[in-house]
Amino acid sequence: RLASFGSRMSILNLCIQVRNVPPSSPSSKLRDVFATTGDVKGIWVRFQETHGIVILAFYDIRHAIRAKRQISSQALLGLEDIRLEAKFIAAENLETVRGRKHISFQTEPN
Repeated sequence: RLASFGSRMSILNLCIQVRNVPPSSPSSKLRDVFATTGDVKGIWVRFQETHGIVILAFYDIRHAIRAKRQISSQALLGLEDIRLEAKFIAAENLETVRGRKHISFQTEPN
């Protein structure tokens, strides 16, 4: 059984770090692209411009697993020319990236 979303275990299972994201892709486009992988709770874009990294949060572990597999193994519609890399992000790493404050995912257009 999964713990509440605020716990380390559920964050580990529900968040994916995606690398090689084009720095100039608007968040609305990313929402559309990643929505095809599962029920996305939000996209954290803090390091997109500087490092090409976004963090995806999912409501359901099954969607997170499917998204990781799909992102890593095939081109996504809208980012066909990009080879994305996806991995689950450990709770400690997520805390390091965001600090100890509550993470706020961008789900609205810029």
